[in-house]
Amino acid sequence: MALSIRPGSLTLLAGVNFVGAGLSLIICLVSAIHLSLPSHGSSHHGPPLLPDGPLWLAWLSAGWSGLRSALLLISGFGLRRQSPLWGRWVANLYAVLAITMAVVWMMNLPDPGAGVMIGLLAAFHPLVLLVWINVVVHDVWKPVALKRALATSGGGANAGHVRLNLRLSLRQTLRGAAGPAFLLGYVASGLMVVLVVVYLAGMAERVNGRFLGNGKPAPVPGVLVETATRWVLRTVLHEEPATAMQGEPSSAVWARHLTQDHVALTSFTWLMFSVLAGLWAAGASFNLISRDAAQHGFRFLLVRTSRTTIYLGRFLAAALLAAGATLVLVTIATVALGLVQPGINWSAHLAWSAWAAAALILTTLPYVALGLWFSTLLDTGLLVLALVNAVVIGVPILALVLSAEIWEPLIYLIHVVPAALQFWLFHPSPWSIAGAAAACLAYTALYLYLGLRSFQTKDL
Repeated sequence: MALSIRPGSLTLLAGVNFVGAGLSLIICLVSAIHLSLPSHGSSHHGPPLLPDGPLWLAWLSAGWSGLRSALLLISGFGLRRQSPLWGRWVANLYAVLAITMAVVWMMNLPDPGAGVMIGLLAAFHPLVLLVWINVVVHDVWKPVALKRALATSGGGANAGHVRLNLRLSLRQTLRGAAGPAFLLGYVASGLMVVLVVVYLAGMAERVNGRFLGNGKPAPVPGVLVETATRWVLRTVLHEEPATAMQGEPSSAVWARHLTQDHVALTSFTWLMFSVLAGLWAAGASFNLISRDAAQHGFRFLLVRTSRTTIYLGRFLAAALLAAGATLVLVTIATVALGLVQPGINWSAHLAWSAWAAAALILTTLPYVALGLWFSTLLDTGLLVLALVNAVVIGVPILALVLSAEIWEPLIYLIHVVPAALQFWLFHPSPWSIAGAAAACLAYTALYLYLGLRSFQTKDL
């Protein structure tokens, strides 16, 4: 029997399943047409949307696309109705089969790099689905436990406990639509970055092999990756082109550190993740104040606790959500980048990845605080998110344009937000790294102060 209360995350996951069912059906139909063509009867045949592989894998992929479409459609309706059988168990069956199929792709595609990336991308959604329906919202499948939780949830808010506000806010976010939407969007966009980087590197290796005349993929000269990395860093440093009378520019030293002291492809990926972390982090906090303010929900909390503990608890909950999503993304990317680069030194690779995870978590903190501050200014969550993204993206662009067209010192407007600060966490100098970390914490403290000050005077 369907329950009367359905977490927003189930509604979102059901919608994602419906979209996935439609895409899988299209892939199934395209695969069937593709495989039925007379010219495709050879022993090796590339499955549609996949690199060249054996013919049996093409048929298996086509059949799996049809089955996946049916399972996603059934589980989507089950999640909408909150049915333990058609929602939870059919979704679990889909997830297990999808992960199994992802392993099959990883092991049987001729191109190991493509196999790893396709397998990881294919396994991401079913893994998130497994965690959410069996861990995050596991109580909705038990009516008695749900009723007991609803009956006792109002009596546990003790005044002055930031940790309790953190737990309540994190639970509310994860059970709502915003939590899984943030995780899926952030991690999926990061995996797409890895996929594009790996694909471009593989294509460059194939082109280099043809250029050398042996037809086999050949490593790309490191100077090419170093040049691309240096171009990114020159933008961060606002560095003018060096002249013959000047010494080696800072961007050259920095780029050489990233591409020669570390694996170049991995370092370039971490720089791209720094951009993503800044763009996505506010998505963990943009509605934490506006949501309850619009519903007048704070009046029930204020009789038991203070505004300061509410605000700090919600910031810590958002920071924890952003950190968790960052760890998931870096972990998957670490495995993928390690597997697609033969002969990599895994100990050095893991150490560099561990620092990248710490640096990216530091990067998210000021943006989480910025999103929470803006959440106190408006009571419409999507409008808050649009405003934060406009500031994060628009201010740096405006500063660059105004400094180039009107007055050069206007470039300092870029420091209204920590636009390029996160890149310095990957600098070769320990002092620069320490300064960047301190600046991240300073921006976080400033935005927290401004947000708390606004929340203290907000009409709730």
